Amino acid sequence: MITKKIKILLLQYIILLLGCFIFISTPAQANPENTVNILTWWGYLLPDNVAMAEKSCHVKISFDEYYSDTEFLRRWEEQKQNYDIITFSDIMFNLIKDEVSLNDSPLWEISKQYNPIVREHYQQYHFPTNVVFFTEALTGFIWNPAVVQLDKNDSIDTLFKKAGSNIVAIFDDPTEANMVITLGLNGLNHPAQQQFFSALDPDNFKKVTQNAKIIITDNYQKIYQHPNFAFALTWQGNAMFYEKEKLNTFPFLIHPQLSYVSFDLLAATNNKQATLCVAKALLSKKAMALVENTDYYFSPYLDVKQITSPYFKKIYKDFLAYLPKLPWIQLVSREEFRQLTRQWDTIRLNFSANNNPPIA
Repeated sequence: MITKKIKILLLQYIILLLGCFIFISTPAQANPENTVNILTWWGYLLPDNVAMAEKSCHVKISFDEYYSDTEFLRRWEEQKQNYDIITFSDIMFNLIKDEVSLNDSPLWEISKQYNPIVREHYQQYHFPTNVVFFTEALTGFIWNPAVVQLDKNDSIDTLFKKAGSNIVAIFDDPTEANMVITLGLNGLNHPAQQQFFSALDPDNFKKVTQNAKIIITDNYQKIYQHPNFAFALTWQGNAMFYEKEKLNTFPFLIHPQLSYVSFDLLAATNNKQATLCVAKALLSKKAMALVENTDYYFSPYLDVKQITSPYFKKIYKDFLAYLPKLPWIQLVSREEFRQLTRQWDTIRLNFSANNNPPIA
C-alpha cells in the first residue's frame, strides 16, 4: 500500500519532471511559431523595416547576414533548414532552385503590383511561386570630368581609349564582369563564343580594357579620390554613397549598349502564416521606399515620387527612360558559376600582379 507521504513524494517528482520538460521544451517548441529566421545580404534588413514587420506580424525576426555569393552558398548548404526567408543575388537562383522552389505559394501575387516592365521580366524568368524580386540594380559608369568626358554614344573602344592609362575600377563580381566583357566584345565586333562563360578570359579582358590601369574592387572610396581616376564600372548605389558622404559628386552614365539590369531575389522557404506575413511586410511599398532611400537600389514598383535625394532622383528618372530597352542579366547554372569564378580568379591574379596602381 502506498502511504500518503510516498504519494506526495511521487506527485512532487512528477511535477519536477514536468517542470523540467516544460523548461527544456518550451523555447524549442515556441521558436518556430514566434520567430522568423532570415538569411540576407549584410545591411539589407533595415531596422525600421524589421520593427515594422515584427509589429504587424506579431513575431520576432532573427537574421544572419553574409557578404558574398560564396558565403551565401556556404551558409545555405549548411543551414538551409533553419531559414524561413532568404534574399540572394540573381545568379544564385539556378544553384539553389531545386532546394528552395515551392509551387503552391501565394507570394508571387505581389508581382501584380510591379512596374509593368519589371513584371514582364519577372514572368520571363519563370520563377517558382515563392520567389519574387526584392531589388533591382543598374550597371553604369561613374566618371571623373577632370580626367575624361564620357558620352552615351561612346563605343566600348572609345570609352577605354578616353581613359588611356588612367585608373578604371571594375566591380569584383565574375558574372557582372562577364556580362560587361561580352557586351564589350560585341561592340568591338568580336562576339564571344557560344558558351556563356567563354568571354571571361585574360585576353578578352585586356582586349576590352586596353591600356587602362584596372582595379578590381568593391571599395571605391580611395579610388574616387585619386587624381588619375577616370571612371568606374559599377552599380548606381556606389555613386549615391559617394555623393552622400559629401565628396565629389561624379556623373553617372547609363550607356544604352553597355548598361544592364541585375537584381536580388527574396524567397519564402515555407508557407507558414508568419513567414508569408513577414515576407509581404518586407516587400511592401512602404518598406521598399525606405530601402530605396537608404541603400539606393530600385524597388520593383519603381515609384520615383518616393525618392528624396535630387541626385538619386535624376539617376532614377534616367533609369526609367532607358528601362524598356535595357538588357537584364543572364542567369547561370552551377557549372557556369564555378567556371566563371575560376576564370575571374585568374584575371584578378593577373591584373593584381601586373596592372594595379599602388592604391589598390
